[in-house]
Amino acid sequence: MIRFLHLSDLHLGWHPSFMEPDLAKQIQQERDQVLAQAVAYALAPDREIDLVIIAGDLFETHRPGPELVEYAVRQLQRCIDAGKLVITVPGNHDEFTYRDSVYREAQDRWPGLLVTNPMPEPVLQAEIKGHQLYVYSLAYVGGVTRAEPPIEDFPRVQQEGFHLGIFHGSYNWQGGERSLPLDPEGLARANYDYVALGHFHRYRAIKIGGGLGVYPGMAAGKGFHDLGTGELVLGEWEPGTGIKLTGLPVQVPRFQLRQLDISQAADEASLAALIAAEADPGALVQVELQGIVDFPLDCRRLQERVRHHFRYLELVDRSYFLSPDQLERWSQDKTITGFFIRRMKERLQQAASEEEKRLLNRALTQGILALQGGKRIGQS
Repeated sequence: MIRFLHLSDLHLGWHPSFMEPDLAKQIQQERDQVLAQAVAYALAPDREIDLVIIAGDLFETHRPGPELVEYAVRQLQRCIDAGKLVITVPGNHDEFTYRDSVYREAQDRWPGLLVTNPMPEPVLQAEIKGHQLYVYSLAYVGGVTRAEPPIEDFPRVQQEGFHLGIFHGSYNWQGGERSLPLDPEGLARANYDYVALGHFHRYRAIKIGGGLGVYPGMAAGKGFHDLGTGELVLGEWEPGTGIKLTGLPVQVPRFQLRQLDISQAADEASLAALIAAEADPGALVQVELQGIVDFPLDCRRLQERVRHHFRYLELVDRSYFLSPDQLERWSQDKTITGFFIRRMKERLQQAASEEEKRLLNRALTQGILALQGGKRIGQS
């Protein structure tokens, strides 16, 4: 049995520039600790991990700060000192192409195997617990790596053992040459037991030939568009039984998206109370305000009023302002809109629970929006 920790897209050094500087620095420091947590897993005796794989974008840029580089080298060296194999593949953020790339400058002292060849090659053969390990990989180098059309020629040694491909690229989708497009049929022909992928930030497992390809996803999020998985991937290869995967939780900043129907709010004070009810002092939260309100919103002022309930709060206004007089006038119209509003008002009066009212108010909002041709209410 060979056990491995599959890392990718840690993006060490990323910081949320949309936050105030002190908080942004804290978030960066917490994200960067994911590597230390990964190494702690790798060194834990009960995990029995033999190999640490870094499938690209260890760093956010190809020129991370010197303190961050020393931190990464120090952590990975701990694995080497404990007898673990470490294989690092550059990504597209920390690309090997540039003369001042971190991997070129630290190449002579980088712990373990640093992949630098620009096209797929066998990069390592080793014996682990009596099993032969064969590793195939490449590092994208601009102007040298030929990835258009997608790479389809992948080598494979015709020997028994664990055949492992490691690629920071785009499997079966085109994102341009620097995203290293990988041809699915070519990878299937290579018939690796496991393809350790990086670049895609959500967890994804794909059957490739007789083996398995996995994007572990990005453990620590990079904002509300990229929330992170909160997990690392532990893999286990056993001859004749294939691959077994386990998720390992890590402590990371928690980016959360929430939707809040504010139709029941009578004024800004009651709306502030609704938002405060979503409070989570440890979370970084974006709240999308939805529904129809009969008072104008000042989102910036509202955010300042309730932000202390959260570690970080961002309000996104998707609500619609509609005065009671306007709603009443529309309800009297002998039109589809008028009929719809009258019917929904009747159902709201008959609603048996707050949850039913919430759903009906949401339906009223969406219905009016649709009948207005997809425009915000009052927009011509």
